[in-house]
Amino acid sequence: MNNDFTVQIKGLDELSENLEKLGDGMAQGEALAECLEPAAELLKQRIAANAPRDTGFMADHIDTSTPKIGNASAHVNVRPSKSKYPKNPATSERQKVRNRKGKLVDKNAAMVALYNEFGTSKMPKRPFITQAFESTRRDAENLIVTRLRALLERLKS
Repeated sequence: MNNDFTVQIKGLDELSENLEKLGDGMAQGEALAECLEPAAELLKQRIAANAPRDTGFMADHIDTSTPKIGNASAHVNVRPSKSKYPKNPATSERQKVRNRKGKLVDKNAAMVALYNEFGTSKMPKRPFITQAFESTRRDAENLIVTRLRALLERLKS
């Protein structure tokens, strides 16, 4: 399942003309990144709110990446981090889980999120990321569009 989404903008010629006022493609990408950040933060908050709560560790370790800026483009990743679960106070050892190859590895937030999202042979799926994405999609799109409109207004003046 692909959880990317695209915001379709009408009046792309006008947007392009106004973005050109910023100069080179990298400056345009930086402006677009500013439009994405609030939507990414909203998605991060919703994923954390939906995360299964055994210890709360996974919910506390949902990250947004620094915007990746391209030539007149930008993107931001929202995902569980690879932060390792804390050591067990009784044994002073990290919690271990088996990876796909059956090897014991340190338990981390991204791995636990994957197991919850898609399930395992012994655990049903609990698609908290998908649910957060679906419930946030329209709000995120609206945030992006609102920021783009504000950007266009600044460029017109």
